[in-house]
Amino acid sequence: MFRSNQRKFLKKYPKNSCAITSKPFHERFTENPDKVSNTELLKTIISSTIASVKSYHINGPPVSQWPQSYHVAVEVTKAITNTLISNQTIPSLHTFQEKSKSKTPVPRDAKIDIEFFTPQNKVIEFLKQNAPADWPKVTEDMNDIYGEWISTSNVDQDYVVYLLHGGGYLGGSIQLHRNVAYEISKSSQSLVYGINYRTAPQNPYPCAVIDAVSGYLHLIDKYHPKKIVIAGDSAGGGLALATMMVLRDMNVPLPAGGYTISPWCDLTGMFTNHKEPYELDYIPTVPDDIRLGNRLHYYIPDDHADIPYASPLLQDNFNDLPPILIQCGSLEKLYAEITAYYNKCTQGGQLAQLEIYEDHVHVFPLLRFPKASKIAFTRGGDWIQSISGRKNEPFSSKVLKFNFDGEHSPFQ
Repeated sequence: MFRSNQRKFLKKYPKNSCAITSKPFHERFTENPDKVSNTELLKTIISSTIASVKSYHINGPPVSQWPQSYHVAVEVTKAITNTLISNQTIPSLHTFQEKSKSKTPVPRDAKIDIEFFTPQNKVIEFLKQNAPADWPKVTEDMNDIYGEWISTSNVDQDYVVYLLHGGGYLGGSIQLHRNVAYEISKSSQSLVYGINYRTAPQNPYPCAVIDAVSGYLHLIDKYHPKKIVIAGDSAGGGLALATMMVLRDMNVPLPAGGYTISPWCDLTGMFTNHKEPYELDYIPTVPDDIRLGNRLHYYIPDDHADIPYASPLLQDNFNDLPPILIQCGSLEKLYAEITAYYNKCTQGGQLAQLEIYEDHVHVFPLLRFPKASKIAFTRGGDWIQSISGRKNEPFSSKVLKFNFDGEHSPFQ
């Protein structure tokens, strides 16, 4: 049924309609309000929950370390992403964007303030310089970008973590990431400013980069760059890496560093691994025989996916970039590209630390179940305080390995 629905979609919307220079798909997406019903989505959640619990008790855990709660969380997330993202239909993507703007509850001591900013023309002009000939006209009629300040009590008001949410460049929001922002604020004792950068398919590359860089320029009007750390998870992690590259190339004062969780840093798909054991991860897969015209996804067409500001792994120049902390799970489909990025950036002269958490999936801290989630956020907060000068702790490029519970173990 899954593949049949995708083939029907491609038959209805032929190959050329997905090209980045054509308007029909963007117009259809905007004009067609259809969504996946809440009933259908609830059925997906219930059926996947029942199936995963049954499988756990009959067959045992797929990974010996996984408790039932972790297994169910992964399987339910996988079912939802397959329904809303892999399907790549207009109703499924509309629903994903709507649901990913849901407000996540946060503890009572969390403080939330709203602040908008405007994308800056000098960022647009810079990205136009080396843009492909069929660069889309995505910079007209731009609205202000929504942002939220999120903090806990007892933070240092002079220090900021600039948070870029994940969501595959198709959705996501700072509202959905409020709990992530809260945890980072708590562990780093910093203010957190997160934004809702524009996403595809309405706003393909380079809209997200324009918004992310503009948000940083907005911050340094009020905060010292060396008291800012750029953070992000998944697509937001890759966007954080790309943002620092653009800032360097624009000769803008750089932040103190970066903190990324499972960064998506290669949009060409060369390194993504869907084979055992990585198929346990919940990242959705679009089969090769039902690709969307000339693209693997709506953010950027395949023949431009090697642009370093879209795929930071393909950057050749890592000189003068700020130090970064990268955290990832050993079972995630992006594991190969994340480790490749670490190797390439450190060989190129960038200071980086890579933390590998054994038997964990993509962006595992957001699952909030295992002990490792708390430890990862704590270590991320310590890193942020260290590189922004609040802790006198030396750091160097290295790889650290942790077991499923977050306990440090010698790297093998």
